[in-house]
Amino acid sequence: MARNHCCQSGQDAYPPSRPWSRLSNAAIRRKHRMPPVPTADLHRPEPGGDCPPQPHFMILPSLACPARCGYCFGPHQGPIMSEAVAEAAVEFVARIATEQRMTKVSVTLHGGEPLMAGPARLRQLFTGLRERLGATPGSDRLKVAIQSNLWLLDDDLCRLFREHQVEIGTSLDGPEPITDAQRGPGYFARTLAGIRRAQAHGLQPGCIATFTPASAPRWREVFDFFNNEQLGFSIHPALPPLVGGDPRHTLPPADYGRLLCALADHYIHHRRELAIPSLDQVCRSLGSGEGQVCTFRDCLGQFLVIDPQGAIYPCQRFCGHPDWRLGHLADRPTLADLLAAPAARRLAERQARVAARSEQGCGDCPHLPYCRGGCPYNAWAGGGDPVRDPHCPAYRALFDHLQRRLTTEMAAPENIEAVAARPWDGRGHPLLRRGPLIELVRPGPHPRQAARTAKRIVAAVELARGPDLPAVAARLVHMGICRTQVSGEASLNALWQELYPPTRRLNNLYLHVTWRCQLRCDHCYGRADSQDREQPDLAVADAARLLREAKEVSVRQVVLTGSEPLMHREWDALLEALTQARDWTSPIHLVLRSNLALPPGIDLLRQVALAIDQLVVSMDGDEATHDARREPGSDAAVVRNLGVYQQGMAQMPGAAKLYLAATMRRSDSDGAPGAAARDLAQRLGIKRVRFRSILSLGRAGEWGEPPTAVALGAHTDPMDLIAGGFQPVAGCGLGQNLHVEPSGEAFPWWYPDHGAQTYQGNVLAEELQAVIGRAGLMDLTKCKIYGNLICDTCDMRYLCGGGYWAWNGNTTWQTIGSESSECEVLKARSQHLLQTAREYLDLPLNRCVEDCPSV
Repeated sequence: MARNHCCQSGQDAYPPSRPWSRLSNAAIRRKHRMPPVPTADLHRPEPGGDCPPQPHFMILPSLACPARCGYCFGPHQGPIMSEAVAEAAVEFVARIATEQRMTKVSVTLHGGEPLMAGPARLRQLFTGLRERLGATPGSDRLKVAIQSNLWLLDDDLCRLFREHQVEIGTSLDGPEPITDAQRGPGYFARTLAGIRRAQAHGLQPGCIATFTPASAPRWREVFDFFNNEQLGFSIHPALPPLVGGDPRHTLPPADYGRLLCALADHYIHHRRELAIPSLDQVCRSLGSGEGQVCTFRDCLGQFLVIDPQGAIYPCQRFCGHPDWRLGHLADRPTLADLLAAPAARRLAERQARVAARSEQGCGDCPHLPYCRGGCPYNAWAGGGDPVRDPHCPAYRALFDHLQRRLTTEMAAPENIEAVAARPWDGRGHPLLRRGPLIELVRPGPHPRQAARTAKRIVAAVELARGPDLPAVAARLVHMGICRTQVSGEASLNALWQELYPPTRRLNNLYLHVTWRCQLRCDHCYGRADSQDREQPDLAVADAARLLREAKEVSVRQVVLTGSEPLMHREWDALLEALTQARDWTSPIHLVLRSNLALPPGIDLLRQVALAIDQLVVSMDGDEATHDARREPGSDAAVVRNLGVYQQGMAQMPGAAKLYLAATMRRSDSDGAPGAAARDLAQRLGIKRVRFRSILSLGRAGEWGEPPTAVALGAHTDPMDLIAGGFQPVAGCGLGQNLHVEPSGEAFPWWYPDHGAQTYQGNVLAEELQAVIGRAGLMDLTKCKIYGNLICDTCDMRYLCGGGYWAWNGNTTWQTIGSESSECEVLKARSQHLLQTAREYLDLPLNRCVEDCPSV
């Protein structure tokens, strides 16, 4: 089965309807002699294709609110949701999620003020949703958020929110004078106190800032307030109520447009300091070609809102208006029933009129794909055009402004050089690589997250330089990495605790359940197929017992591997045991590694999907490369099974996430094999491809590859490593993992010639706790770079972690900590990472960090 990885020369990756696409595609490629970019499946599927609607649920436990905000479209008073209605709401969410085959469910509690429902009602909702949806702690099956003014937040509620991983949103309009003028005296102090309480419990609230004619001219004060407080905020204009109300606070479209453009320019300059989600979503829409938030999408069916009495609405803003009611919980409606209601038909008619090429419609507007006429509530509440959002001029001004900036950035030398330097990874637009606005338009982590990671990298190197935390903090303040000496020392203390935690737990328990494998790969660390195929597999009962014991000792992750774990003689019984264990093993993450080069088997794939949390499949690039390294025909088998899994199994609730793992040289990951792996993942909708280095172990030892450090991501561009959240380390991982062979014999690392001196015990003859607690494994955890004579003088030690110890192919108790001739390779990689971090933070590069004087 051949796989096509590129398009015909000259074919544009994006349609010419976007003003900047005429420059971005063929012209830039021709000018710089760049190869054509892949176009297969680049565009998103049309909404509502084979995937049924996936609504976001909103539950309003209370319509009452103690605040009296001047522009609120709510009634400030109303009923509290009863226990019976709350139970019916939970049942409704679970039923619709099942009917619509939703693998992920999002629920937001709104109001009114939801905290007025009381902790018992909130706990009933959280617990009921988790149980009915089968959501385990730490999984992404259920995502819960709450929008509250936080006046009633106490420590018990904070603990409840932590327990159920509830995201918190609140409302502040900026500094105290601005907020209290718009929301009432005392609002600012009470809400800020709630924010502080939430932060003390490790919760991180985000804010909505509503702008009025009075506050819009003071936008810089508002921005500076949120930046100083390090609070992300979204921008909302004050809206007119749907019926009656005081229109004085309503922000006119022209003023709103000027506000958006001014704030956008200022935000782009400060994008690494905080996040403004509403502007982030607009920026992302320019790259994706579709709206990222309900205001700019066809919203019918996107939201189902349940009020305290069980009425169902298409949007929280319509609650309390009977003409906009879709149905009632008491009638147990299906989604089809709700979408056939008169209110839904009005929304559908409005969506059709928006798309029409007419005087009232937006069909001729270049921004239609990612605007969709704006918000229908705004259109009806505005009292004029019932089709187009009255803020249309503001949206158009912002879209035009950002597109002009984006066109300029795409033609800038730094972006063109970045495009030419690295192959396209399949994410976002292939010609959007480097630039201030481009950072916000591209998919991936937010620039603020990347900046925080870059600062940690610089701080880790400065920490290695010493001589003590106060001196290091002073240097970081001088560089602009930390704001104050106090915050600098606090951050360094936190970093030190992460590097040298007072307690430890096992990170990964690798269960090699069988030595059997149908392939003979030329880079196999275990030399699969050289072992006796008649050796017994790990018994299913023993595997189940080890899972229970792993839960008792708080193992983070259990990885089922082999050779090929699905070649286990009792694979069906093994998968059934894993399925049963999955409910009670949480929060342990269950992972299965497989080559998936198996005969077609829908039943097998279905069992795999339900038995584990993550399926990692080996894929070595294009068909020729994969088959040459593994076995002729193996590529076709893998691609077929991946397609079956994504089309069927991945849509099941709770199904294991599918990832690809590509083991290859850096030159291959940057070349055709790497491009093929990325293209396959994109075409099948697989979210992640992890490129792994070839370690000098087993058959791969014949490749002659230099040692590497897993933390340094040898295949990853340093900037991508930073954007992905690089973590400094104080060791290479020795003592953090345990490998169990089918016989039960346990070792701290695994490759065919680990040697008897590394033997930790047999987990079939004794409990896992006893093996983990054995002195040899405990001693390995002390193999940190702090105090090691080789690493102690190296400023890069917290970036590398002494990575060569575990992967140099002949590690023994005696050789741990001995000097490696390949250390310079890792040091050079670390220095490249540091240099990239400093460039990203605009720190001086005219001298090395080790030459920077102390302050």
